[in-house]
Amino acid sequence: MTLGWHKDDDHPDLGTTHFQRETGEETIHDPGHIEVEAPLGFLEICLDRLPEELHETTEC
Repeated sequence: MTLGWHKDDDHPDLGTTHFQRETGEETIHDPGHIEVEAPLGFLEICLDRLPEELHETTEC
């Protein structure tokens, strides 16, 4: 399994950033709701949300 935040143009409906989980069977994309552009602010938000994302991943 791989997971992480992605900032690309592939999923404009999810906003500028989305969280992506990939297993051998499926790929799940969730809106990131991160509008901050400053690198440290972005990193801080991602690290703050990581425990919740990991918890949701274990429930999948």
